[in-house]
This record gives sequence, C-alpha cells and structure tokens, in this order.
Amino acid sequence: MTEQNGLGGPLSNTSLGQAADTTPDQETIDEGAAKAPPPGPASGPDGSFPSTDDRRTSNNVMRHNYRELTEREKRYMGAVKDAGLAFHDLIDQLEREVGRSRELSLAKTKIEEAVMWGVKHLTR
Repeated sequence: MTEQNGLGGPLSNTSLGQAADTTPDQETIDEGAAKAPPPGPASGPDGSFPSTDDRRTSNNVMRHNYRELTEREKRYMGAVKDAGLAFHDLIDQLEREVGRSRELSLAKTKIEEAVMWGVKHLTR
C-alpha cells in the first residue's frame, strides 16, 4: 500500500521533507543573467533602494510582472511600513523592559505579516 499525504495523494520525497532536485541548468542560469537589469543609482551603500522606488519592478525573481505604483499608492505603502515599524519597535521596547516571551515573538511575526499583506494589496 502506498503511503498517502494529507491531501489524499501519494507521499513524495518533498512531502517527506526531502528536497526535490530543482537545480537549474547552466542555460537557465545564463538566461536569467542576461535578463537581469543593469544596476541603477542606489540609495544605500549595499545597492539598496526604497521599496517605493519604481526600480522594485525590475529585481524580483518570483513576481515576473509588476506595475508602477501611483504616487498615492507609494505614500500608502510607506505609511503601512512606517506604522508596522513603529508597532514592531514598541514590542522590542516591551521585550527590553519586561522580558522576552513566545507571545511577543508571535506579535512581532504577525506585525510583519500584516505589513506584508497590506503591501501585497497595494501592489497587486
């Protein structure tokens, strides 16, 4: 009898926690390098730039198509991230003054998740 995964299908190596062989071949690597955008002027010493910059549309592996955000959407994105950072900083302060806990770790993770979903909404 074949072992089943939680979805009713047979267990695969990846569902058992073993990584599938997904190593890209050299041709795929070369194609990706050819499509990479040239580096633009950077804001940070490490080549980073603000997430509201339109250059964010040219450097993402997973989402292949982006649209440029309106100025209003960029302001909202900045506000969502600023609010998330302020709340995250408050939890950090609480940890320093009262002590660390699993609950505070979860709170920080949920703040990060909330910011992610807020930005995802704006960039869809």
